[in-house]
Amino acid sequence: MSFGHTGGVLDAGEGKTISVGDSYTYKASRKETGGTYALIEATVVGDGTPPHILRTEEEAIQVLEGSLNILVGEHTVKANAGAFVLVPRGTVHAFSKVGTAQPRY
Repeated sequence: MSFGHTGGVLDAGEGKTISVGDSYTYKASRKETGGTYALIEATVVGDGTPPHILRTEEEAIQVLEGSLNILVGEHTVKANAGAFVLVPRGTVHAFSKVGTAQPRY
């Protein structure tokens, strides 16, 4: 769905989904928001992401289901369903699932 200037609505499970180890569903792409942000819903199928740094944007993680261990800078926190984590641009971060369940964020 292209939102354009009138907005739009996506129901649960809708959006463009790609799988690259984990499953990512684009709810709003940078193209659709004029480059201001992207919103992605993810299911952690594998182990998570290795430490990495985003230089041009912040990353916000809202845990929807399950639990994640999230590295932000030098600190690792356990984020359970409902938790919100904001990673400032230029900060090393990574996440891994807790247990065998497939968390969604």
